Amino acid sequence: MIDAVSAILVCKNQVFVIRRQPYLRVFPGYLAYPGGKIDEQDAICSLTHPLVSAHPDAHMTALARELEEELAFDLKAALQDDQVETVSLVGTAVTPAFERVRFNAHFDKIVLRHKPEVQFEHNEIAEGDWHDPG
Repeated sequence: MIDAVSAILVCKNQVFVIRRQPYLRVFPGYLAYPGGKIDEQDAICSLTHPLVSAHPDAHMTALARELEEELAFDLKAALQDDQVETVSLVGTAVTPAFERVRFNAHFDKIVLRHKPEVQFEHNEIAEGDWHDPG
């Protein structure tokens, strides 16, 4: 099982959701939150800020790396610039047994003061936008 992280970005009562590319090996075409697997080097680095101090270093480093890779969103800069209101673990979910590749995914809700400009990594993300929940 592979440890992974996902960011539930929230701003002004909207949630940011992506659609994965239809040709991806895992969850092709699915709606998802941006994120990915936790790499070994994520444990070496740390993202230091009071809002993330209670979270495992590897999780926050991986989350920041994945947001940068997938959306060109700099979580570290957003934290430093006081653009993040809160960061909280929503829960952890394990990929269903019908999938060949299984993930132990940690979902972190990141409440932002302003919607950031994003640029999609089009090899993984087909589209993405802010949506009203419900």
